[in-house]
Amino acid sequence: MAENKLLDAKKLMKKKRPTFVRTDSHKLKFKGSDKWRKPKGLHNKMGDNKRGYRRCVDFGYRTPVELRDVCVNDGMEHVVVRTISDLQKIDTKTQAIMVAHTVGLKKQLDILAKAVEMNIKVANIKDVKKYLDETKKSLDDKKASKKKKETDKEERKKKREKEAKEKEEKDLEKTVEKEGGEDEEKEKKAEEKKEKDKVLTTKD
Repeated sequence: MAENKLLDAKKLMKKKRPTFVRTDSHKLKFKGSDKWRKPKGLHNKMGDNKRGYRRCVDFGYRTPVELRDVCVNDGMEHVVVRTISDLQKIDTKTQAIMVAHTVGLKKQLDILAKAVEMNIKVANIKDVKKYLDETKKSLDDKKASKKKKETDKEERKKKREKEAKEKEEKDLEKTVEKEGGEDEEKEKKAEEKKEKDKVLTTKD
């Protein structure tokens, strides 16, 4: 009961908490101009918390210490998990896990599969089983497409090598034929020269 009251108080505080933006964000047009930046400058009215200006980030806007990591929607504490061994420390009744974004996809799938097995709630994924099936299917498709690309590459390589070999053989045949033709022409010229020499010698 006391926890429900604290949750309601957290919801109310969240609703009342203003959106924190940088100084003169309404005058700026670049991307991310509405993100919070600490006001700088000696005469900055927003930094001095003057009336009529946007509020600055302050520790007074924080939620109660007891519910600092508790989600408003489900009332469970969200714990960031990085390894499968971290799941052993989770209390399934009061805690839900969130897989760290630094964890790789393969390891993430192993953690989620183990969480489903241990009946641990995952905070940032609605349907864990569906997500696991879809990601595994996409990984299999990627592997298949990669394998197909490799086989196609090998086939193209073999085809190029075959074409190059055939071209070399044809060039070799042409050179042989050319050399043979040149030899025949040389022989003919030599015979003609001999005949001319004979004719000249007979005349003498």
